[in-house]
Amino acid sequence: MKALHDFTFAGITTRVVFGRGTLASTGEELARLRSHLEEIERLIDAAESARDKALIELLYGAGLRVSELVSLPLRTAPRPGQDHMIIEGKGGKERLVALGGPALAALSAHLEVRAASLPKVEAQREKAQRWLFPSASAADGKLTRRRVAQILE
Repeated sequence: MKALHDFTFAGITTRVVFGRGTLASTGEELARLRSHLEEIERLIDAAESARDKALIELLYGAGLRVSELVSLPLRTAPRPGQDHMIIEGKGGKERLVALGGPALAALSAHLEVRAASLPKVEAQREKAQRWLFPSASAADGKLTRRRVAQILE
């Protein structure tokens, strides 16, 4: 598979090649891309908690699927000095996910306050402790895909 990306600025035409097709980006298309990136920045800035910011950073910054995100066990969190996570993706296959500075910072902030969001009832707490993004109310202890959708609205 062939993939070529030429990133340019200030309205200079960008040519992107994926497989057999070619897409030429105009200044107008680059402006739409900038607008999209600004929207993502606003979403991150509007996050109500460290958990929500970490969720958004991992979705957009690391390219995780929502189903992958809510199924992350706590043990997948990067250790100090690591800039990646190994996650189980589609079909049970492991993949390495690189994390940028903003995602690492948001994840670190979430981990500092994560314990406070665990359920108080011991049986529920045991289930929730296992997950990187625990839920106080879900039966299996992890945040649901529906709840992530609500956070992103």
